[in-house]
Amino acid sequence: MKICDHKNKDIRLMVSCRQIKWQCLDCHQSVGHALPHADYTKEQIEAMPHFDVAAREAYWEKDKVDAKAIFDEAERRLQERRSFYNQYLQSDTWREKRRLVIERQKNICSGCSIAPVQEVHHLSYDNIGDELLWQLQGVCRSCHEKAHKLR
Repeated sequence: MKICDHKNKDIRLMVSCRQIKWQCLDCHQSVGHALPHADYTKEQIEAMPHFDVAAREAYWEKDKVDAKAIFDEAERRLQERRSFYNQYLQSDTWREKRRLVIERQKNICSGCSIAPVQEVHHLSYDNIGDELLWQLQGVCRSCHEKAHKLR
């Protein structure tokens, strides 16, 4: 829930709890603390418009829909990146880079310096497909698992 910073507000009576509160007329949230009844006459309180709970709930529901759309788009992009990455790992370009990394390290894991290289690990996923060889490290399976736990 966002904090309201709209300027369009009105004093309303919350009928359910008899509180007098400011209500934003844009997002329909209550703004600030309850106002003291002593500041208003009985007639003023009775004449106050009621706090619009239905409008507030409709606004919240719209926020949920907006948040879901944002989440769905992020999920779609993530799936797209994963698909590209998995295709890239099957390419001749990747196989050649992998071979060069293993050759550079003389098939010795850069994590433990004992085991043979079983995986080539990306230090960064920022430029997949166009990575520099120094951004790739040959590691054994155990060190590769440790590297991913550290992320």
